[in-house]
Amino acid sequence: MKFSKSLPLLVLFLLLTLASKAQSPQSAQKIDIKPIESYLLYLPEGYKETSLQLYPLILFLHGSGERGDNLELIKKNGLPKRIAEGDQFPFIVASPQCPAGRRWSADDLNLLLDSLIIKYNVDPERVYLTGLSMGGFGTWDLAIRSPQRFAAIAPVCGGGKVAEVCQVSKIPTWVFHGAKDNVVHPYQSAQMVAALKACGGNVKFTLYPDAKHDSWAATYANPQLYDWFLQHKKPNKWESEFQAFDKQDSMGSVKEETMLFTGSSSIRMWQTLKADLNAKNALNRAFGGSTFEDLIKNIDRVVFRYQPSKIFIYSGDNDLAEGKSVEETFTNYKAVFDGIRKNLPAAEINIIAVKPSPSRARLLPDIKRLNAMIKLHLSGKPSANFIDVYTPMVDKDGQPVKDLFLEDNLHLNKKGYAIWTKVLKPFVK
Repeated sequence: MKFSKSLPLLVLFLLLTLASKAQSPQSAQKIDIKPIESYLLYLPEGYKETSLQLYPLILFLHGSGERGDNLELIKKNGLPKRIAEGDQFPFIVASPQCPAGRRWSADDLNLLLDSLIIKYNVDPERVYLTGLSMGGFGTWDLAIRSPQRFAAIAPVCGGGKVAEVCQVSKIPTWVFHGAKDNVVHPYQSAQMVAALKACGGNVKFTLYPDAKHDSWAATYANPQLYDWFLQHKKPNKWESEFQAFDKQDSMGSVKEETMLFTGSSSIRMWQTLKADLNAKNALNRAFGGSTFEDLIKNIDRVVFRYQPSKIFIYSGDNDLAEGKSVEETFTNYKAVFDGIRKNLPAAEINIIAVKPSPSRARLLPDIKRLNAMIKLHLSGKPSANFIDVYTPMVDKDGQPVKDLFLEDNLHLNKKGYAIWTKVLKPFVK
């Protein structure tokens, strides 16, 4: 497969290298996410798990005819077929299989994406989404549900919820359909495109004049599609903070045997952390009002690069506040834990309980349940601890003690951090 000359020199070099080597096969991978149980995985030639190089990822969603429990079915059409026939790509390509009788679920696919980002060398700023027929509908739905995840999308002979399509107005979108499609009428794509244009979306529409339902063969054989994907990169909302970390690192702030603290603002705002804990080798790499999902996407930049001997993580607070369920938040936590255990097997992992706060008192039942699930998961695991800051921060009625917080009733004041200091110190030694 050829790509245009508009690509950056580095990408051209990579592609020329790929073209000169044997095809990397698609391999079957199992995953513990019900109902999705397996997916086909393609890794670019030269991919090394131990390398720090990050690769773009394409998530491909098949049509209804490839549902079931036989991964060979996925190779009938689309990207998996191109790869099986010998095409090579500079992307990681993941092609999950939807079980028989079901349709694509955005919740399931989000969990799969979390797993892929933590398991493989994925560049979280270059995650692309495409699918055909039922997978085209799935592409629209997943992008609408999780627009922050994707740098670009390409739905093929699909459709979706016109009233919600403005959710993807900031995602570059290329839509494909056959004008003579008698299975999914081309109007389904046309109305999505029209609505997206009306709200200022960055969208282009290719309508094949003679194509019926199979508009995907021409689409996935077109090298311009992959050129177009590579032209788009999603901005990272935490980039300014990561650049500040880079600057600090260049000034020699990282010590050997680093004790790393990361997570969200309760750690980020702990200005006296080193002195309070008497930990000269403590490194604070918490960022923004981050979530476990944010940590998954940026774990290379805030954890793995430092090779810490001990890791302290505070997260989950913002996950629940943003509307994630306890189960989804726990799954994201587990992806972080598993990724750290795999990449840093000797590191001690310390998970700080989600704190109770007056401003989020409505979430206390969910917070308590999440804490209980994490505590149970960590129970008995070597070099892993659950640090309970929740219990000493509530009164006899189980309500947050208000004088532990700043005026926003969310972030800790000196009294709050004094409690955290007392609870964390035994784990710092």
